Amino acid sequence: MGAKITMSFRRAATVIVAAMSCSPAPRAEEVPTPPEKPAIHGSDPDCRERLSALGVVLNERARIPPPSQPACAVSEPVAITAIMGLPGNPRVVLAGTPVLACAMAERFAQFVLDVADPASRQVLGAGITSIDAGPGYVCRSRNNQPGAKLSSHAQGLAVDLMSVTMEGGKTISLAAPAQSEQRDVIAHITARACAHFNTVLGIGSDAFHGNNIHIDLEPRGRDGNTKFCR
Repeated sequence: MGAKITMSFRRAATVIVAAMSCSPAPRAEEVPTPPEKPAIHGSDPDCRERLSALGVVLNERARIPPPSQPACAVSEPVAITAIMGLPGNPRVVLAGTPVLACAMAERFAQFVLDVADPASRQVLGAGITSIDAGPGYVCRSRNNQPGAKLSSHAQGLAVDLMSVTMEGGKTISLAAPAQSEQRDVIAHITARACAHFNTVLGIGSDAFHGNNIHIDLEPRGRDGNTKFCR
């Protein structure tokens, strides 16, 4: 009797082990791969044609400064001298001939055509003839702070608007507008810029932007299009 019971337990154990060996192993939990941020660094062979259609004049002989570090790479750099063809305004000169990534140059030209010049005409009764937008590309850290992340300027994706010159020759400093109407135009331009760029830092937005409006196309957030405007 005892031998039969022992044999029954042995057979039961054998069946359980066999069943366990045939059962599928538990699957490890799959972690979804986050989507890649859309970059503004890919090749766009039609970008220059679109710049031409917008009336952007390039300095083809401009020397693009070599980067002081490999991370300072500008995708399809262009040097802008002017934007032509605005209604009633033959050209807007870009003081300093800023060097920008082609995508940023296109967006900036659209901004001047659609926002900056129309706002100036509507409020001040005069179009813009020149914009001081700084050099554009500069291989440096953010706000020139040691140890900070690379600036969007280092990829040609940013400009700093410092002053505009109007028809008639009057220059308006964006940091110190003399009239309330000028302040209204600057406030309008700053507010509308957020629809065109990913980052907008208005006059006095922080300690580093007391005399200019910073605008850039640096990708932000998981989708690359998150806005940061103030």
